Amino acid sequence: MKFLNLLLLLLTILAAAAQAKIVLPAYTIRLNGTNLCWALDGNNIVLDTTGSNWALLNDQILPYGSAYKAVQYNGPNNQLTLAWNIISTVYRRWKIEKTIFEDDTVFISSEKDLLQLATAKIMLGGKWQVIAKSLLIGGIDRKQLWVIERVFGSS
Repeated sequence: MKFLNLLLLLLTILAAAAQAKIVLPAYTIRLNGTNLCWALDGNNIVLDTTGSNWALLNDQILPYGSAYKAVQYNGPNNQLTLAWNIISTVYRRWKIEKTIFEDDTVFISSEKDLLQLATAKIMLGGKWQVIAKSLLIGGIDRKQLWVIERVFGSS
């Protein structure tokens, strides 16, 4: 009888654990000193005042609520895009490091090439893209300074 009670208790605990959901925090990624945030235009990463929510998980930047796509580095001076995230690759891994320039600002660099940073670029017609661009040695490119702000979720 004790064994059955123990088994019932164990099954109850397992059932409760199976129903528990892990809620990742959601973040916005904002260009420092502006109200422009990372957003999606199809699979392209752009800047917009409304922005999108993002999850930061295992060195990847994912659109919040989707584990199937991740932000991908596409080479120097090319726009960042979403790509299928079935097999992990260095092109979809990012390093986020605090800067020494302003409080709460970070650099977001590709693990494929740590000198390639996420950079805001204004296009003809006033639309903004997020591209990869080389770190400015000996100076600062303010379009490479980002602020990551938690929207909701636990740490």
